[in-house]
Amino acid sequence: MIQRKQTLFLAGGALLSLLLLFVPNHVVTLQKMNYSLCLMPPTTPDFIGTLGFNTAVAINFLMMVLSFLAIFLYKKRELQVKLSYGICLLGLVLAAMCQFCPFVVIDEQVSGVKNTFVGLFIGLSIALFGFMAQFFIKKDIELLKSADRIR
Repeated sequence: MIQRKQTLFLAGGALLSLLLLFVPNHVVTLQKMNYSLCLMPPTTPDFIGTLGFNTAVAINFLMMVLSFLAIFLYKKRELQVKLSYGICLLGLVLAAMCQFCPFVVIDEQVSGVKNTFVGLFIGLSIALFGFMAQFFIKKDIELLKSADRIR
């Protein structure tokens, strides 16, 4: 299980999803103070997260769970391919959301929100890892089919 290349890609995607919980994604300027906003619920009650923020947190959690689940479904390769496609799609959606969705409600207290592009980079990296994992899973499937033909 661990010696397969796709397992390493799936584990890398799961670790990047975990990293996205702690790395600042946006910088919120609130009354001339800068706060870093990660994909975790805000600790300060001064600004409110939007529906896009809550959706991005849910998508990130779902990608992490799907990556770990796909690692342990190594005997069901067809299901692993489908999960890897799902991880690719969710990674692209998360990257787009981190880039284009507002994560904080702009009101009189919040004077500015700056994107750090970390969410875009990590989301695209997760999508790439999911794609590479499904590529190697398909290679394993073809190898097993050719071995069955020889017998």
